[in-house]
Amino acid sequence: MKKVYMWQPNYLYGNDAYFPYSIGSLAAYAWSDSSIKKEYELSALFFLRESIDATIKFLEEPFLCAFSCYVWNFEYNKKLAKRIKEKFPSCYIVFGGHHISPQSVTASLACDEMSYVDIFIYDEGEIAFKEVLEALAVNGDLRSVPNISYKPTVGGHVFTERKMVMETNFPSPYLMGTFDHMVQLSEQKNLNFSATLETNRGCPYSCAYCDWGIYKSKIRKFPMERIKAELDWFAEQKIDLVFGADSNFGIFERDEEITDYLLHLNKTYGYPKKFRVSYAKNTGERIYQINKKLNDQGMCKGATLSFQSLDPLTLSNIGRKNISQDFFSELMAQYYRERIPTYSEIILGLPGETLDSFKQGLSQLLKSGQHDSINIYLCELLPNSIMAQHDYIQRFRIQTLKTRLNQYHCAPEEDDIEELSTIVISNLSLSIEDWTKCYIFSWAIQCFHCLGFTRYIAVYLWYEKGIDYKEFYSELIEYFSINADTITGKNLKNICSILNNFLDNKKNALLAIYDKKFGDILWPLEEGSYLELLYNFEQFYTELKVFLETYSIPNDILTDLLKYQMCSIQQPFYKESNLELQYNWVDFFENNISHYNVKLKKSHSVVSMEQTHVENDWKDFAREIVWYGRKGGSTLRKVGEFYESKETV
Repeated sequence: MKKVYMWQPNYLYGNDAYFPYSIGSLAAYAWSDSSIKKEYELSALFFLRESIDATIKFLEEPFLCAFSCYVWNFEYNKKLAKRIKEKFPSCYIVFGGHHISPQSVTASLACDEMSYVDIFIYDEGEIAFKEVLEALAVNGDLRSVPNISYKPTVGGHVFTERKMVMETNFPSPYLMGTFDHMVQLSEQKNLNFSATLETNRGCPYSCAYCDWGIYKSKIRKFPMERIKAELDWFAEQKIDLVFGADSNFGIFERDEEITDYLLHLNKTYGYPKKFRVSYAKNTGERIYQINKKLNDQGMCKGATLSFQSLDPLTLSNIGRKNISQDFFSELMAQYYRERIPTYSEIILGLPGETLDSFKQGLSQLLKSGQHDSINIYLCELLPNSIMAQHDYIQRFRIQTLKTRLNQYHCAPEEDDIEELSTIVISNLSLSIEDWTKCYIFSWAIQCFHCLGFTRYIAVYLWYEKGIDYKEFYSELIEYFSINADTITGKNLKNICSILNNFLDNKKNALLAIYDKKFGDILWPLEEGSYLELLYNFEQFYTELKVFLETYSIPNDILTDLLKYQMCSIQQPFYKESNLELQYNWVDFFENNISHYNVKLKKSHSVVSMEQTHVENDWKDFAREIVWYGRKGGSTLRKVGEFYESKETV
């Protein structure tokens, strides 16, 4: 029988790995056909970045090697595929996945970069992959196989007809037993597997930065019986995390039924423990109810309320329309009152955005009540996105930097294969200098406000003194830039140095912080800074107080506010104690963040702050609170019981 090997390699996150759902889906569909079973043997599925030398030795006369390519494995796949072709010249090399587009393939072949690849598969892969196997088993004539390109015996590269796939009745790799051997390996290699759940496929939107946007397709639903059977399998295999691959979960009424079934399994068997998914863009009551149910049972990884930008021109340029700010404010108040964690996403580098509009957008999110988590991502050119097309790049004068992939929460690379990202660092509306200032501002918002160091201070200044969040965090950055000998000033200087090395494209430059006392992993800059400042907690707040005194806050209020702010931060080695305050801070923050206007008043209160996680080790704390818990708001303690007396004068 002809031997087939397949790859979807990824990094380990601690000892957590994902089942390789993409290649598993292709294999399940192909080997559900008796003719494929008769002709081919599925010899191995590779899901980790194994040693290339060891992998080559493992292969036994491969007939075909197939690779699922994305930004985190493309360079590894290319190097391994080239080595395979050198040792086994007659072996067919097949590349597919989101990182393969006709434009990128044409460019690569023009300079002979991927001449070792025989067949490229575009778009969805199940049907094309199966038909490639069928054709190669008969006469090798690939002309009738849609959505591929290949090298014929004579002549140049051939592109076949592009066809939209509308099939949904694909067999499940979980239920077909495709991953059974990996489950057996999990105990031997001490691996915890997470699983991908796909309840539908397609996206009706055409966001320019997204590699789904170019297709803008009708959403097709997978059968409910398949979905529930997969969820049963996850519970049986004790899968902690289920990652929903849908582009718009909650868009259909039946998504509530899927959620209810997940909750039933969790209550009955204890698994799955967490469910993370991207929710529908126009968030409404259904998605609120889904998140409330998940949160009430401790399964919520945070509700997504994404914007990407709040600037009207930028939104027009990227083909996106957001919900109104008034509706967003109402939603935020509703989620906050129910203690449902939320997070919003913003992209830095989109065409149309300016330094001022970027800062103003982040400030507006805070004013609307998004204090929990704002995740700011760098705009990346993905090969299958609208933004990566030549006309779009020329229109907005997009300038990019090809740099090492910033792969966070995993160990520093031990192999010598650097994965690459293509990051937008300037465009028609944003210079490199302003891009840099935007990055520093976003670092400050995430590190100090969303992770919690200065959140209550900034909220107080906005509601009591009318000081805009944009103004406060700009002044904080300026102050610690000047006072470079402070703990925050040194941290900021280090961030600027890392950023400059990144923009200069220096060897091994990463937008990441590595500090072994917080674990053998790479941290995004805002999380690395947060941990370092938390490690120097007392010094940080002593120096911060000097900065805050420039705002002429009455001394008794500033002292009380700092006491409340400091006690709200979760720390390792913490022992709970009651907090005596002279002002109505609990009432003030609870109501104003929920958009009920309450003025600060003098009122003696005794408050207990509950530590939600008691960790007595910095590595455990960093992992549980900052990495796992960031989107759930775990860096802040919860207000427990409190007593507040009548107003005093």
